Amino acid sequence: MMSSKIKIPLPPLKIQKQIVERLDKIIVAQKLNDELIQKADELYRSLLHNELNAKLKNQKSKLPRTAKQSLLRGKQFKIKKLGEVAEVTSIKRIYQSEYVEIGIPFYRTKEIVELSQNKPVSLELFISEKRFNEINEKFGVPERGDILISAVGTIGISWVVPDNRKFYFKDGNLLWIKNLKDVDPIYLEIVLENFAKNISKLGVGGAYNALTIIKLKKVQIPVPSLKIQKQIVAKLSASQDYKKQLVEQKNKLKELFESVLHKALNN
Repeated sequence: MMSSKIKIPLPPLKIQKQIVERLDKIIVAQKLNDELIQKADELYRSLLHNELNAKLKNQKSKLPRTAKQSLLRGKQFKIKKLGEVAEVTSIKRIYQSEYVEIGIPFYRTKEIVELSQNKPVSLELFISEKRFNEINEKFGVPERGDILISAVGTIGISWVVPDNRKFYFKDGNLLWIKNLKDVDPIYLEIVLENFAKNISKLGVGGAYNALTIIKLKKVQIPVPSLKIQKQIVAKLSASQDYKKQLVEQKNKLKELFESVLHKALNN
């Protein structure tokens, strides 16, 4: 059998035990870290439920449809349609003939999903800066604080534009939420993320699944004061930051395990 010819490093038994002991410690640390990541996810979902869902669900059914209000931390907030607190629109169509090899990044659903997950963007399409400037002058382009939300394929994934970077996006693939009125963009992103499953259902039907401007405008969201919105954002952001630290630790433990194993097998 071929396996009988495979050569393996065989250090003294004492060294083998030292290697195993060290690897075991790393494995224990990995398991503990994974448990903490799971608890961080549970904490985030619990906070999100407490801040938005529970109080909203308890109060919503008791109020008239025309004047739905509830309590959030003892203060009133209103249920409003997204179209009442922001402009929901799309963008000027870009044709395939207008793509260039290098220039202004052109985002589709794939790129927005990557950005929403803080992953590197695998840019594939570009338009010329001249064309970008023409569109910007006539129709405007996304700015810091605007939100893009996926409208086909993976529906309901949102991303807040964090700065004034230059980019354009594909009409039909993505919808553009801008000119927010008394709504913090990060808070709105959290709400849209919380209701993503419901939003995705709005795209079902017709020749293909797609979220339309008209449907998105009708999505109802809880709107407390800006002060309360920022408090919710701060609390949930702290929870997410904690999880990010744990994920970074997980990657470091994986690298450490591989490093120890590599040295053991190659010395």
